[in-house]
Amino acid sequence: MLGALEMIEDGETEYNIFAVPCDDPRFMDVRSLDDLVEQNIREIEQFFTAFKRMEGDEDARVEGWLDRERACVVIRDSIRS
Repeated sequence: MLGALEMIEDGETEYNIFAVPCDDPRFMDVRSLDDLVEQNIREIEQFFTAFKRMEGDEDARVEGWLDRERACVVIRDSIRS
């Protein structure tokens, strides 16, 4: 797992966990969000925004990215609730 994309959807915060396979040679050098090209990050943001708008949430927007540690907290908190 590299991190999470934080978005506002229907007025609520939602997190999209972002990971790459650990056994795929194409991602061997990717260990954190910092290892990704900025263009790839922007494309991911645009994809999720467009997807949410196609689902009918015209106000969906990206709030930012969480690093791996903060994404782990999000996952742990979601398991507890």
